[in-house]
Amino acid sequence: MTVYGDAEFEIGDTARRLRGLATALTDLRPFWPIGRGIVVDWMRRHYDSKGAFGGEPWAALSPTYARWKATVRPGKPLLVFDGGLKRATLAPDPSYSPQEMRLTIRARHAIYHQAGTRRMPARPIVPRRIPGAALRELERAVDDYVEREIQRWGF
Repeated sequence: MTVYGDAEFEIGDTARRLRGLATALTDLRPFWPIGRGIVVDWMRRHYDSKGAFGGEPWAALSPTYARWKATVRPGKPLLVFDGGLKRATLAPDPSYSPQEMRLTIRARHAIYHQAGTRRMPARPIVPRRIPGAALRELERAVDDYVEREIQRWGF
């Protein structure tokens, strides 16, 4: 307890709560599962829009490959042959540290679609640019998280 003139202040509890809040705002591991859900939703929208979500609509298949694919996988859209790449993209393996969320797509051929090859144009499965409206979704989620933590620690 600290006394200033006639006023008494209990700073121990306030200091404890401030330390707790500081930890909650610098160790984001509790927030990352929320962030993962938002990012996976972005990738789902990216797939559904055939790349347009990220501002780079995917190139059409070459005529020869498109004819062949239509016979062996009729009706399958771009970047879906057996569904493995899409499943891996929409269920990335997460790893979290206090300041970083890392999502790993476990599909060996994903990099070829992301970057392209000499024989195939890039069709990025991870958007290279996130639209402003989508970024605002993430910002709202962060704001909500911060507000909950402030309330949880009694401020």
